[in-house]
Amino acid sequence: MSFARYFFTDYEFHVEALLSRGSARSFACDPAAAGCSDNPTLAPTKLDSKTFYPRVLVGTRRQFTDESLLSVEYYYQGDGYTNLEFSHAVQLMSTNVAITSAVDPSSALPQRFSFDPMRRHYLFASYSKPRIFDDWTVGAVLIAGLSDLSGLFAPSVSWSTKEWLTLALYGYLPIRGLGVGEVSANNRKMSEYSLMPFDYRVLFEARVYY
Repeated sequence: MSFARYFFTDYEFHVEALLSRGSARSFACDPAAAGCSDNPTLAPTKLDSKTFYPRVLVGTRRQFTDESLLSVEYYYQGDGYTNLEFSHAVQLMSTNVAITSAVDPSSALPQRFSFDPMRRHYLFASYSKPRIFDDWTVGAVLIAGLSDLSGLFAPSVSWSTKEWLTLALYGYLPIRGLGVGEVSANNRKMSEYSLMPFDYRVLFEARVYY
C-alpha cells in the first residue's frame, strides 16, 4: 500500500506499508529454552510462521524556496528483534565473529548508503541544500534507532566541478547510544549501532558523466 498527498501547500505526507506472512530474518534461540542446542546459531526460525509482520513507513517532507529539502520519517518493522531477541542475538554475535560479519552490513566495503535494520522502531531525518555558490551541495542523514537511541549520522558535501564531473565526500559516524535500551553481552552494554566495527568512515567519490 502506498499513499502520498500534499497539505498546507508546501508539505508532502506519505505512507507506505507492506504486509507479509512469516519472516526470513535469522533469530537466535533462547539459551534457557528447551531444544536450544549447546552451540546455538542464528537461523530463519520464523520462515514458515503464519503470523503477519507489517512494515510501515510514515513521513513528511518539505522543499523550501531555496530548493533545500527536509524529510522526517518513522519506520516500523514488525519482524524486528524484541529486546529479548536482540539480547540473544548480540550475545551470540559477540562470541562468533563469522556470524557477526555475516549479519553486519558495516563489515562490507562502504557504500553511499546501506540500511539493514535489526530492531522495530526507527526515525529517519535528512536535509540537503543544493546550489551553494551554484556548484556545491551539502546534506546530512540521521538514522536513529528508537529502541536503544543509537544510530548513524551521515553528512555529505558534493561539488559539480564540470558539467561532466562531480566530486563528493561522505562521512559515516556511528552514535553508540545514550544508555537507554541497551543489552548486556560479555559484561558490556551494547546497542544496535555499537556493533559497527569503526568509529568513523569517509568515502570519496568521483562521478563522471558521459
